[in-house]
Amino acid sequence: NDRSSTKGEDSKRPAYDALSAMIQSGHVDVVVCWAADRLHRDPGQFEQFQKLCAKAGMSKLVAVKGGSINPITGEGLLEWRIKGVIAAEEARKNGERLQRKHDELAASGAWSGGRPPFGYSAIRRNDTLGILPELVVNEQEAALVREAAKRVLEGESMYSVQMDFMNRGEPTRTGALWSNTQMKRMLTNPANAGIREHKGVRSVAS
Repeated sequence: NDRSSTKGEDSKRPAYDALSAMIQSGHVDVVVCWAADRLHRDPGQFEQFQKLCAKAGMSKLVAVKGGSINPITGEGLLEWRIKGVIAAEEARKNGERLQRKHDELAASGAWSGGRPPFGYSAIRRNDTLGILPELVVNEQEAALVREAAKRVLEGESMYSVQMDFMNRGEPTRTGALWSNTQMKRMLTNPANAGIREHKGVRSVAS
């Protein structure tokens, strides 16, 4: 669950690897999956799996959506390949649409997800691509950003502020002690000024 088949060999799928090992050892007579095109979306990985099935004599793949396929017959292999090619193309198109959306969000200064910058929290909002995150100011963290920035701008050393935060027990995002790297990253983050940086290009947050 929650493991993409789209990236093929670049995607780590421990359960899939375990299944392959079981087929190779001859302990599997049939593989049941949700849909044949969900098992593989990478042509190279598909060919490896088909050869594995043929060598082990595993002659039945049952898809909850799509019925049964015999992966070692010509007809079954053709059907499986066609479904995989169609799924791979759909995954490519989805990836392009998602990338265009991320570029569009970045150009407008909107946030497209990931860990929120220190000083912000994430909420969910409806979008044409579904539910997307939106940043809102986290007042507790923002107060630390403002304080640290003010003190450094007035001439105090970053190390002094860092040690003061540690002595006061002020938490980082993870609850760990403040480090020099974390303090510098917090103070120089473009998000403090409402600026979004994407692929080296900065835009004002919307």
